[in-house]
Amino acid sequence: MLVERSVSDSRMKTMSSSTEMLDKISINDSRMRMISSSTEILDKRSINDNRMKTIASSIENSDKLWISESGIRTVSSAIKTLEKRSNNDDRTRIASLANETFRKQSINDNQMQTISSSTDASERLMTNVNQIRTVSPSANNSRTVMKTPTTDTSDKRSANDSRIKIASSSSDTLDKLSVDELYEFLLRYDLNMRSLAEKFKSERVCGADLMSFEEDDYKKISVTYGERKKLKLLIEQKQLNSNTRSVVTTTQVFDSAQIQKELNYLKAVVENQEKQIQIKNKAIQQLEDILGKKDQQIQYQDSMIEQLEVTIQKQCEENLIYTKLMHQNTAPQNCFAQQSAVVQDQLMNIPNYISKISIVLSDPSNQNVPVVQSNVLTAIDLSKNMQHVPVLKTSLPTSCEGPNSSDVHFPAVYHPDQEVLVTKPIIENPYNINNYGTYKVTIYSQDSQHIITETLLTIIPEIEICVPKQFVVRDSINNIVVGGIITLKRVEENSVIFTGTTDQTGTATLPDALADGAYEVEVYSPDNSKLQHLKFIMVIYQNRRQNFINKFIGRSDLGSNQMHMVLEWDAEPKDLDSHLFSSDGKHVYYLKRSDGNIMLDCDVQNGFGPETMTFTIEPNLKYVYAVHRYSYEPMLTQSKARVTFNFDTESTQISKFENENKLINGEIHCIPEITRPEARFWIVCMIDGSTKQIKFFPNAFEDHNDYQTNTIGMKYFTA
Repeated sequence: MLVERSVSDSRMKTMSSSTEMLDKISINDSRMRMISSSTEILDKRSINDNRMKTIASSIENSDKLWISESGIRTVSSAIKTLEKRSNNDDRTRIASLANETFRKQSINDNQMQTISSSTDASERLMTNVNQIRTVSPSANNSRTVMKTPTTDTSDKRSANDSRIKIASSSSDTLDKLSVDELYEFLLRYDLNMRSLAEKFKSERVCGADLMSFEEDDYKKISVTYGERKKLKLLIEQKQLNSNTRSVVTTTQVFDSAQIQKELNYLKAVVENQEKQIQIKNKAIQQLEDILGKKDQQIQYQDSMIEQLEVTIQKQCEENLIYTKLMHQNTAPQNCFAQQSAVVQDQLMNIPNYISKISIVLSDPSNQNVPVVQSNVLTAIDLSKNMQHVPVLKTSLPTSCEGPNSSDVHFPAVYHPDQEVLVTKPIIENPYNINNYGTYKVTIYSQDSQHIITETLLTIIPEIEICVPKQFVVRDSINNIVVGGIITLKRVEENSVIFTGTTDQTGTATLPDALADGAYEVEVYSPDNSKLQHLKFIMVIYQNRRQNFINKFIGRSDLGSNQMHMVLEWDAEPKDLDSHLFSSDGKHVYYLKRSDGNIMLDCDVQNGFGPETMTFTIEPNLKYVYAVHRYSYEPMLTQSKARVTFNFDTESTQISKFENENKLINGEIHCIPEITRPEARFWIVCMIDGSTKQIKFFPNAFEDHNDYQTNTIGMKYFTA
């Protein structure tokens, strides 16, 4: 009996010690998770002294810069480097120490299972002892004696023994618990499982249901990973106890020496765990010391970062001011040489009689500021008797201040014979309405040392790119398109703000009021698949609009190597004619509208057009396309003539002679607006059928009126 009592006491002490160890392990695991989380935070924020010195150096260098963009980029780069690179020596030591400590940590899930298994084994041993007492002749006395040590040690083991008893007794009958009983059991087992207990109670889950839970059931009730682990431990304990009861019978008797051996083994395991905990506690203390030092470093570095951010903010503000000053085109520039040959010709060769405007002083209250279209010549009255005005015709430097001076230029040429300064607003992007408005233009002497004069000019977009009040839609052979669709989409917002349909005259009326901005216009016919979609950009600026615009959409039923050239122009001259010459002697125009595979659809004699030339490109042949001014109205170069090229891009590929770019279906080429009052022919392009290349002539005109011969073709086949 004394042996049994000793065994029982040892078992109870061991179980109590195991329970205490479990508590310590749980606490230390929480601490280790806390330290691990802190280490992760430390890793993310770690910044070493060398990097801070680099940033400080960058600040000093940036202060020495003349608020340049490169200085700002240097400091910004340092900040990005600071944020992206956190591999410093201290961080490496911390990570190394943490990894070493965690590698030494042996209290993992397997060891936890060992403790759990040890507890289960102790319970089995207690069961065996009870069975021994049952078999023993002096069983009654033994039960009396066994009560004493339990009472004597109750103060030491009360909390842990109660939890073990609750878990053991309840887990044995887990499958028999009702919904309410399961709720109460989970609260007694672990107060942290209150939310889970309430979920089970809400879903009416009993013990039997819990025993048969699968992964989908856990997910359905939103059971967390920790809660799921505790539940599975309860279920496994229930199954283990069931298996134990099925194996142990009342007739089994265990040798007390074997029991003592197992208890000794459990004691050794517990002692080993205590040593591991001591090692871990020491490592944790070291990590906490390091974290304390790193917190101080982080606070210092945070203050440095705040100072750096303030410095960068100030430099950014100064840089914006500097950039704005740089973008203001205030320095005199002679940009005449940078312009195209067409623009240079326009500025140098003006007509004998040109409308002049007066100089308007830079007075903000002045209401008589001249309004001029972009890309249109403007003649300013400038007496040759003014100081620093050149004696000979020459280009002069200019500068400007206005809404967007960086994208607007004013090349200028002075004509002393007419005492006029001719300039032309050159806008890089005519579809950006921020380029339009009032500019102060300053004219300088040839050496840029003296200001000749200043004047105000209000720039507005060309009327041709402004959204009209109506669209008249026809196809490329001048047929009215009924039921055509026209949509307007704000480019900035990418949203359709209007959709209209053409009537029996091919006309669609647009809204009267439209907000300023760029618009994408789409024209198509849903009932005629042979007509191509037409897309282009137009603008609205201060509701400047035409009454109507004719728009012609090409046909999509073109064969391989087949092309449409569509000629359009303004009201005057009334009669322009399309001419196509081929190197095999063909010449198609209004007197001979068809020859082989070349055909002209019509001859328009009342302005606007269109006239469409259709032909198939043949190998080993060359083609020259020209526009002839048949009537004697104003200059050909003022006709706004334009040619649109339509072809099937899938079966026909045409590259440009000047570069490797491809000709785009729907591409438009406009006549250069220069002073050529005698010009009768505008030579548009030459197409080589052998190489499938097209060559455009940017400024080619002929003054003769020989339109019935092949003179034009023979001259430009080899040009």
